[in-house]
Amino acid sequence: MTDSHWDEVEEAAELLQVGELDAALAELDGVLARNPRNELAHTFRGHVFFEREAFAEALRHYVIALELRPMYLGAMVGAGQCLRYLGDHERALRMAREALKAGPTDPDALFLAACLTYQRGEHYAAAQYLERFLATHPEVEVALEAKQMLRVAKGEASADDDADDDEERDFDDDGDAR
Repeated sequence: MTDSHWDEVEEAAELLQVGELDAALAELDGVLARNPRNELAHTFRGHVFFEREAFAEALRHYVIALELRPMYLGAMVGAGQCLRYLGDHERALRMAREALKAGPTDPDALFLAACLTYQRGEHYAAAQYLERFLATHPEVEVALEAKQMLRVAKGEASADDDADDDEERDFDDDGDAR
């Protein structure tokens, strides 16, 4: 990646960050019209389509980015997540492992590997990835999800425990939990 590639996509990245997907896509289209070899533009296009849950289209852009820059961590994680959502867990896990070779402590790669091994019922491996992921101090929401997955992977809880807790909780007249 060159600094000029980042300079070309900086506005689109900001638009994407604030959820302006259409504006980000239009900006990225302009970048790619001027420089079709900008791997960041393809990766951010992948992010836009991923946010829209158009996983096959997102995957296509992540793959283009990887063709332009092999071992590009952001594109590998994005491709792996797309493959996971498309149900191709075997290829997604291979991509997660490649991403972890490129960035052994990358939180997104760790979470991808954790989710995949968890979904496949490989609880020992999932627990290892989850512990490494939690050591990166992720945001609260995803940390709570990871902690629950870790409890299940270690046999300390069942996957239904959160739902059961909500159903069994008693509420007072104001709707507050007692």
